[in-house]
Amino acid sequence: MSKFQEAILMYKNLLQELVQKKGLLQLPVYSTTKSGEAHRPTFTSQVEIEGKVYTGEESKTKKQAEMSAAKVAYTTLKELKGIL
Repeated sequence: MSKFQEAILMYKNLLQELVQKKGLLQLPVYSTTKSGEAHRPTFTSQVEIEGKVYTGEESKTKKQAEMSAAKVAYTTLKELKGIL
């Protein structure tokens, strides 16, 4: 497994663990949109947790886009510590 694949799994796993630790009922739900030209698409992912949506940066692949959204959600939720 490449370091990139490990990073994808890391943030997606960390986010799922954080959600479960907080006792939230809904697991993260990802949605990804594809835009741009067919030979050079870009992907943007969003992850929804308990009705709140977190959007990642545009990426060259769907996996990168999901990792970016997971990273945004994870870091935001970690900063809000006691709120959720």
